[in-house]
Amino acid sequence: MSPPVHIPPQPAANPGQPHWHILGAGAMGCLWASIMQQHAPSQRTTLILRDRQAVTDYPGAIELQQADGSMLRTRFPATCPDELIVTGTGIDNLLVTCKAADVVSGLSLLKSNLAPSTRIVLLQNGLRTHLQARELLPDFSLYAISLKHGAWLRRAYRAVHAGIGECWLGALTSRARKDPGIVDHLPSRTMNIHWQAQILPRLWRKFAINCAINGLTVIYDCRNGQLLDRRDAQQHLRSVCAEIENLLTNLPQAYPAPDLLAEVTQVLQLTAANISSTLQDVRRGRQTEIAEFNGYLCELAESVGLPCPLNRSIFEQVTAQLSC
Repeated sequence: MSPPVHIPPQPAANPGQPHWHILGAGAMGCLWASIMQQHAPSQRTTLILRDRQAVTDYPGAIELQQADGSMLRTRFPATCPDELIVTGTGIDNLLVTCKAADVVSGLSLLKSNLAPSTRIVLLQNGLRTHLQARELLPDFSLYAISLKHGAWLRRAYRAVHAGIGECWLGALTSRARKDPGIVDHLPSRTMNIHWQAQILPRLWRKFAINCAINGLTVIYDCRNGQLLDRRDAQQHLRSVCAEIENLLTNLPQAYPAPDLLAEVTQVLQLTAANISSTLQDVRRGRQTEIAEFNGYLCELAESVGLPCPLNRSIFEQVTAQLSC
């Protein structure tokens, strides 16, 4: 493996350059922080960690194994919500990469540091979080990204970019729709970011893909691509995709997901080496986001009397893993 490429220390504050804060330093937070700084070395990027202890324990830099195998080591300053609130630091641009369950509480904590003009970009899987964030900040510039990149953590602040895909960025609020130029402030070429005028169909599609993949990687204890290598997993995947397609066709608030199996297969091929976030969480004994995937889909389905036995089974099996 090649030695790490070192990115020089961040420049002093420059009013002409955007300053991004990144809430969360998991696999996606580390990936995006590294790529954003590589994309625009003159801009500032600051990590927002969980609390003061996390800031104390932070080693001062992130290491990213890029998709081509090369290593990138980048130094970032870090802070936490308590410090931002005490100092009254304003946030101009916020990339939210924490777990879905932490988004609303995180945004609520930082609300006094935000202005309606603050660009807030959500990277979470699932749908519930986006709808809750929009209710919390209806007058803010709120965006969502649907992405097909894969990333996982070797250990804290040591990430692997396991699969290159595409990203679609779109507005969740009317104020955000007036500013599609945000694409220019993100690593559009490296991360293949496209502006999407209507982002909700994309989010529903990504939600369906997560429901199909993440829980099954836990059940079969495998990397993404291995779901295509095992006959039993293949059959299970095919049946789950059919059930999800049927549910999204019949749920009144949903967008249909035709040919879901074909797209799921493509995602699994692109991210074959990736360990899904749900499987990473199970292996580390952490709370998973399965409630935001199959659990939320079951809630929606059962609220209108639609059967969802396969998704209910996935949700229960993954949940049971954490209680063993």
